[in-house]
Amino acid sequence: MAVTTRGERSEAGFNSPLVIYSVEEDRLKGVQKTTIAMTASIIPSSLAETSLPLGFDLHPNDAWNATQRDYPRDRCVPQLVAAQAGVKPDSPAVSAGGQMLTYRQLDEQANQLAHHLIALGVKRETIVGLCMDRSPEAVVCALAVLKAGGAYLPLDPAYPVERLAFILNEAQPRVLIAQQILAEQLSVGSWKVVDIDSDRSKFDCQSIAAPTVEVNPTQLAYVIYTSGSTGQPKGVEITHHSLLNLVFWHRREFEVTQRDKASVLASVGFDAAVWEIWPYLTAGASLHLPSDETRVSPARLRDWLVTEEISISFLPTALAERVSDDSGVAKANGAALFVDRRGYPVSLSAGRAAFPVGQQLWANRVHRSGYLRTGSARE
Repeated sequence: MAVTTRGERSEAGFNSPLVIYSVEEDRLKGVQKTTIAMTASIIPSSLAETSLPLGFDLHPNDAWNATQRDYPRDRCVPQLVAAQAGVKPDSPAVSAGGQMLTYRQLDEQANQLAHHLIALGVKRETIVGLCMDRSPEAVVCALAVLKAGGAYLPLDPAYPVERLAFILNEAQPRVLIAQQILAEQLSVGSWKVVDIDSDRSKFDCQSIAAPTVEVNPTQLAYVIYTSGSTGQPKGVEITHHSLLNLVFWHRREFEVTQRDKASVLASVGFDAAVWEIWPYLTAGASLHLPSDETRVSPARLRDWLVTEEISISFLPTALAERVSDDSGVAKANGAALFVDRRGYPVSLSAGRAAFPVGQQLWANRVHRSGYLRTGSARE
């Protein structure tokens, strides 16, 4: 945009060789109006009052920002998962290899551990460290912390011990839940350690009934640390209100149903794990966790996605590019796969015996959220 002043008169206009694609005329006019209005606001008043006879409404197109949506706020994630356990207790909730937890088992085991955490002093917004590999047990533990009223602090066991110690010493959790191999290394601190491998007898004897703890949207749900790439890692506090906002946006945007099978590829300490878990468990869908060897091998991961009939998955861009390589052929009942905004969606299409994924990839760029759902056997 160029602003030219001639004496007491200023003229504003667009002078650019750029071509804008796929923008409706009305919206483009709205952008022009808003830009001119913003420019007028910084021009000296004597010029602005006499020189920019625009002749049209300067109000921006508010529809662009009309993104507010209503969603239920009367129940938080632990109550929503418990509700699914009530209506479909014997349906699969979390699967990994040969291990599978039904919704009843997930809910009851989380209740038992929640009672144990309460006995250890966990209450409203108490921080509880969670240092575990991706596993059904990790999901149980995170849910148990929420049921006890606490906020879980996810920690990746693959982190150097020094990084884990830094986060623990800064966050000062009341309790740390860890696998046996790390429980001893991380036991030096003010926190109490629950060894999920050797301490099981201490909470297996607890009641399977839900603890009588009030959990409301204003409370902390979890605390997650940044990568620290620009300095020391920093903790970010997320409330149940924010978590619910994410959960219901995700369910609405990606049309999650109880028939979906979703993959969990992110490590516990990565925030992507949040949207790989809670939107699906609150909707009654099932989570599926591939082995570590499978999730880093494009060929094995592609075969696993097909064999497990995964309907929704999230893939980092680099991995998605390998999974969708032109040399690979996918056979599937239908799936929606995500990549981040810098990449392209990968499609496993229904009703076809096989097709080169790469060709489908380039033919179907998605404008909105890096999401593509093709024809599915569920529809």
